[in-house]
Amino acid sequence: MTDKNSSVHPRTDLDCEGVGWCVYEGWRTDSGLGLAYFIRSDHAPGDRRALLTLGQSIESLKASELEVLWSEATELTGTERRVVDEQGDVWLAQDIGPVWSEGSRATDGVGIHLRCMSKTLPPVLLRGQVSTSLSDGDLIQALEGERV
Repeated sequence: MTDKNSSVHPRTDLDCEGVGWCVYEGWRTDSGLGLAYFIRSDHAPGDRRALLTLGQSIESLKASELEVLWSEATELTGTERRVVDEQGDVWLAQDIGPVWSEGSRATDGVGIHLRCMSKTLPPVLLRGQVSTSLSDGDLIQALEGERV
């Protein structure tokens, strides 16, 4: 489902250590801090995320500055992953709640927070689920079901 009121997030390409990366300015907080989200151009695993300070944007950074930001970026944790929806939009899925409790977790205490990195779309919260228990297809289907 495409939101006609959404806008595309700033994006640039980067070649770092022989690997191509797509860099999105994923979002900004009210205070002006932002998220730089790095995705391998070949869509292989290895996504990274880094803080953009107030006044810093991926469009204003030189390639050498983006390389420094990439080197300081954090790889996704075991409770985070990228999914791409049917429209090609890139989403960061982050498990929330006591996901470490595995089988004894309370379903009302966990969920998956999804934020679109490629467009300005509202975040989605899938309650009672964890991303590690869903295939990419199932996670995308749940996301699409919430966005209807």
